Amino acid sequence: MSSYRISEVASRTGFPTSTLRFYEQVGVISATERSPAGYRLYDDRAIERLQFIGRAKQLGLSLEEITELAELWDADSCAPVQHRLTGLVEEKARQVAEQIAELTAFAAQLEEVRTRLGATAVDGPCTESCGCGPVETVTIRQAASTDA
Repeated sequence: MSSYRISEVASRTGFPTSTLRFYEQVGVISATERSPAGYRLYDDRAIERLQFIGRAKQLGLSLEEITELAELWDADSCAPVQHRLTGLVEEKARQVAEQIAELTAFAAQLEEVRTRLGATAVDGPCTESCGCGPVETVTIRQAASTDA
């Protein structure tokens, strides 16, 4: 079995070395063996796990969700991973659809205000009837953080 130093793993997986250290610290990846000189050493299985983690990260999953999936992945049985990932992807798709609806409403609001602002300004201070007037509040929630 091959052994890789952290810089080689970073190169092979695309994760910065700081992320690899963080993932080890929080338990996303197992603590690595150390060389006599104290360098972290990774094996092929660790690289495969990190590649799986990278794919999960691309789906916008949280660090907690990724850790859960990686633990399932470690059992070398695809069915539980696929079952859990299906639920996570369905939830993520629902969240994205909500965000699209919110952003669409916000875009319509911006267009309404832009149209009103294109009208001739009123003499005197701003009023509720000028382009600067109030608009209906559109709530836009922050996208769920992936924190990974």
